[in-house]
Amino acid sequence: MKKKLFVLFMAAMLACTGVACKKGENTSEVPTEPVMEGDFDIALLDLDQYMTLGEYKGVKVEYEPSTTTDENVEEQVRYMMMEYSDEIALYEGTAEDGSYVNINYVGYLDGVAFDGGTANNQNIVIGSKRYIEGFEKSIIGMTPGETKDCPMTFPEDYGKEELAGKDVVFTITLNFIYPELTDEVVQKMNNEAFTTVDELKAYARQLLEDEDLETNQSNVVYLGISKIIQNSTFKELPQSLKDDQRAKLEERYKTAIEGGAGDLNTVIKYIYDCTADELIEEFVKQRMVITAIAKAEGLSMTNEEISEMVEKEATANGKTLGEYLIENGMTIPGIKEQAVSERVQQFIYDNTVTVPYGTLQEDVPEETSESAE
Repeated sequence: MKKKLFVLFMAAMLACTGVACKKGENTSEVPTEPVMEGDFDIALLDLDQYMTLGEYKGVKVEYEPSTTTDENVEEQVRYMMMEYSDEIALYEGTAEDGSYVNINYVGYLDGVAFDGGTANNQNIVIGSKRYIEGFEKSIIGMTPGETKDCPMTFPEDYGKEELAGKDVVFTITLNFIYPELTDEVVQKMNNEAFTTVDELKAYARQLLEDEDLETNQSNVVYLGISKIIQNSTFKELPQSLKDDQRAKLEERYKTAIEGGAGDLNTVIKYIYDCTADELIEEFVKQRMVITAIAKAEGLSMTNEEISEMVEKEATANGKTLGEYLIENGMTIPGIKEQAVSERVQQFIYDNTVTVPYGTLQEDVPEETSESAE
């Protein structure tokens, strides 16, 4: 899986800021009027009182896009074979070097099963060298259903001190062998999207390339908006926006808090490794910058425009606008902020310049340079 920096930004900022909050995330009563009295609407804030938007067009960020390799495709194909194991698994034959197999194992140290040494239904390519030396070779020659004890030694520099350099025994059971991929095997998967090996690999590649596109766009937007925040000046953060953000976070993590995980700060520290105040500040700045760019670039929307858009969807579902909003736990200002945010995110993506890692140098203040001499 590709690393997505933007996951935190999207999942935590949009999902818990009141932007199209869905049923179950916000249990407060939703009025039936299209423009909901008392609901927080960031568009009503006079942001000029609180911030000065900095450079936001053509900002440069260090980022090298994810690309799909043949190796990625082979791994994805193996993952798809795993999904269809019931249809294609072989319960006869012999495991060989390079075979793709499914195993159970239990590791014993001095006759006692040790922590982290037990697993069931593990898929492994023999020869991948993902396990300690000797483990994968021990499977060679086994037949499905066979169980055998395999002595081996952990390396001296193994990460767990209690196992480093120790002699252990792994009891390994070979559950089944994945077949060599052929058109006949692919057809057993019974998926209309592919009927040949070439079609399966093309399908897998497209999945990965689509994921790359989404990941790269998300990461660029995340890095871009972070740079824009750095370029901007914040006189203060609106208390109403901070309160709204805190309320949304409390609602989002209500179950964890009431379940005994601790207060909001404890939960946020565990998930994001920062304080609740720090996270609130970051999200508030993100929302302010997005709203400011929307205003500057004419990307804003009115409540009336959103109401008209949602009303069409409501009518198509046989509902009034108010009924549809209540049923889906939505608010007009919330939907509007989400829609505007999506427009601005696309704008940021289109106007952010990516350069290779290590090529950007921040400007050094003159006095700093002089003192260094």
